[in-house]
Amino acid sequence: MVAWLAEYWRMEPKKKKTKPAGVVLTVQQAAALFNIPARTLYALCADGSLPHARIGMGRGTIRIKPADLNRLVSNGSSKTGLLD
Repeated sequence: MVAWLAEYWRMEPKKKKTKPAGVVLTVQQAAALFNIPARTLYALCADGSLPHARIGMGRGTIRIKPADLNRLVSNGSSKTGLLD
């Protein structure tokens, strides 16, 4: 019994399986890729027209999925009128 317990404590902890996040872009990368001013992307994120995530401490760094931005650009409009 003691040998089994000693072996148990030496075992490596199981690592959680995580899904890869996929490709996400910073505001600057998205602006360059889609030829949109960064200021416009910040405004779209602020008013909720563009789905995004903030990564890091404090306010964090904005990350945008290319598919979300592509969907917004292909629709050609937003509720703010910034892309009209």
